Amino acid sequence: MPVPFPHHYQTWLVRTLSSRARLEAPPRPLISGGPPPEFDGDATAWSAEHLLLSSIGMCVLTTFEALAARARVDLLGWEARVGGMVDRTDAGLRFTKFNVEIDMDVSDCELARKVLEETKAHCLVSNALNAPVEIEAKIHQRIRKAG
Repeated sequence: MPVPFPHHYQTWLVRTLSSRARLEAPPRPLISGGPPPEFDGDATAWSAEHLLLSSIGMCVLTTFEALAARARVDLLGWEARVGGMVDRTDAGLRFTKFNVEIDMDVSDCELARKVLEETKAHCLVSNALNAPVEIEAKIHQRIRKAG
């Protein structure tokens, strides 16, 4: 059962080295963060840019799952690739576009397409962004095997 609104979230960032931090939100595992290689960072650290893309993807998935459950669509498989483009704008460096490419297996393709449209309207993270989020999906019907 969901918690009544408003919901509050909090994380901690503890600086470990120059432009590096430990990201904390107990009781979750720690994450090592830092700038991406494009900004002279370490390719092994999670960057704010990669965390943002992951947040978009996770929000699309969990929103779809919640709405699909209500619509009685079984989600049997899901893989998504989330991309984002940063470019120079008149206002400075900005994400100018996001895209989510989903490959999913469901029990009912037609109903899943409707749920995906509803997902686009209700994803909290993508709705909080200034740049457009394009979502495209390949939806495959698969019958759940008994037993």
